[in-house]
Amino acid sequence: MQEHIPLLIAFDLDGTLWYPEVDTLSDAHTLRPVDGVCERTGITRCMGVLDEYGSCLRLMGDSEEILSELMDGEMWDNTLVAYVSRTTEIESAHLCLRHVTVARSGTTMEDIGHHSEIFPGCKVHHFRNLSQATGIAFEDMLFFDNERRNTADVSKGLGVTSVYTPYGMTRSAWEIGLRAFAEAKQGGERRHVVDQRDC
Repeated sequence: MQEHIPLLIAFDLDGTLWYPEVDTLSDAHTLRPVDGVCERTGITRCMGVLDEYGSCLRLMGDSEEILSELMDGEMWDNTLVAYVSRTTEIESAHLCLRHVTVARSGTTMEDIGHHSEIFPGCKVHHFRNLSQATGIAFEDMLFFDNERRNTADVSKGLGVTSVYTPYGMTRSAWEIGLRAFAEAKQGGERRHVVDQRDC
């Protein structure tokens, strides 16, 4: 069992956990949950949301496996999961969280998440809100995002261990993040961005 476990793990949505970006989908009122096979792509368990033009929003990379681990693993019992996004399509993002399934049991992303901060602007504001709502210090948080500006702002501005994931959530990025968090806790260095292009 890992000695240093984050008290809060935050994930960006667009390009980190799911694809396509939610603002490329049609209006929230036209989005609908789908079960089984995506009508457009033929992907089994398409991750839950289809727009009026047939675009299917789905989890990418190893996101489903990692979110399932956070939901089921005993070592994560005291860890909160948060979603942070700068999208302007706030209603659509929340709708997708309610419908995108992570487990065969029908557990949704919303079920797994404890907090969400979804609004345009610098993610420093998102994390200040998370810290205020949870009482968790920034150095006890771990953050994954596919945009370098977000990881840099949060790590340099607040001291959150942050992982740049240009290819979305992968097992490699997950493991690198957990190691970086543990090293930061052991050595006191908490203000760095893990820049791992090959995650």
